[in-house]
Amino acid sequence: MTGCKACGGGHVEQNVLQSYRDDILLGAPFPVSIEKTAVEERCADCGHLLGISVPDLSGLAAAVAMVRAVFPQKLTGAEIKFLRKAAGWRAKDLAEKLGVAPETVSRWEHDAPPISEQWERHLRLAVCFKLYPSAPLAVEFDPDDLLGLKIRPVRSADD
Repeated sequence: MTGCKACGGGHVEQNVLQSYRDDILLGAPFPVSIEKTAVEERCADCGHLLGISVPDLSGLAAAVAMVRAVFPQKLTGAEIKFLRKAAGWRAKDLAEKLGVAPETVSRWEHDAPPISEQWERHLRLAVCFKLYPSAPLAVEFDPDDLLGLKIRPVRSADD
């Protein structure tokens, strides 16, 4: 460390946060909250916040994507894009894996039209199988449950 920008001090204190929430963590289109994982660094001399880090960010991304994939609410286009990126796939890669045209994936990601339930289940399965080995939290999923998942519609703010 080159020193605290606030006071010039050079001593750093690290503290594991009990809870941390970020609206843009991992590029997810929804807030991500984590417990006992994020590390806050502060200047020991003046208390100035130097930064917050999250160990194993790629593992966290895999776990967050899997948790969203098994949650039975309809995926939005932004969430489809997040799941695809978390799995490390380009749109063309996902299209090939699912046997659809790349333009179809683009339309799903832009909600024009939204993804059908059939393709959504396949996407969720593909993401879970891809990310399961990387998710340090060992997010549990049952392929049979995903195949029979009753997807709930997204509720509008007016509902």
